[in-house]
Amino acid sequence: MKADFEYQLGDLVSFNSRRLTEEYIDDFMLTGIIIKQRLVFTADNKFLVKTPEKNYWVSRPALTLLSRAQNKKLDRYPIHSNITCKERTMSVQNHIENILNAEGQECLDAWYIAINEHPQNAMEIHDVVIDHLVENTFLY
Repeated sequence: MKADFEYQLGDLVSFNSRRLTEEYIDDFMLTGIIIKQRLVFTADNKFLVKTPEKNYWVSRPALTLLSRAQNKKLDRYPIHSNITCKERTMSVQNHIENILNAEGQECLDAWYIAINEHPQNAMEIHDVVIDHLVENTFLY
């Protein structure tokens, strides 16, 4: 039996999370990319979402779709040792992967290209890659 999932691998999603301490309860929104799917027969399906801090298993109703993965087969060619560029417009997810695989100026260049190509998703891109940008550019 083939599972029919509402969200696909590579989809950009957001969800609410909660941090509990003795002094406070902190609710916050996280953004990430679906990297694994789990079929659950008796409840909602679960999705493993990769965020900058860690990976989270999240049930389907808790997710909000921000951008669908563009599963088009396009020719790729390397522009740096660990970054890929396509001949046509890349998906948000591919841009995020390039940013997370880059260091130093290459990281900033990949971020600049991503937000210029997808200005409507600039904040989502920023939310996912900000820690990597800080660690690999300003502290580089």
